[in-house]
Amino acid sequence: MSEVYPGCEVFFEDPHVVDGKVRFNGGARCSESAPATVDWLLVWLTPQNNAPYDEAVGEGSGPEKFHSASSTVPCVDGTYQGTIFASVFGNKGVDQMWVDREVTIDC
Repeated sequence: MSEVYPGCEVFFEDPHVVDGKVRFNGGARCSESAPATVDWLLVWLTPQNNAPYDEAVGEGSGPEKFHSASSTVPCVDGTYQGTIFASVFGNKGVDQMWVDREVTIDC
C-alpha cells in the first residue's frame, strides 16, 4: 500500500504453473476517492529462462485507476521471484510501490 496515497495498493497472485509455464499475475490500483492514478506498472519473473521480453515482462502505462499485467516464463524446477513495481502520481507528487514474492516450483 502507498504511504503517500492510502487508497492505492499493489495486488498479485503467487507465481504458479499454467500450461507448462510459470505465470505471475499482478497489478496496482487506486480507489476512486484517492487523489492519484497508477501511471506505470511492471510485472516480471526471475529467472526468465530465455523467455522473450514481451512474455517475461508485463507492463501497463498511462494515468489510470487500475493496471494489471502478467509475466510468463518457461517452467524449470526451482525458485522463482515475482516482482511488481508501480509508480503512482497525484496531488502529492510521485510515490513508488513494489512487492516481491518468492516461491519454489516443481514443473
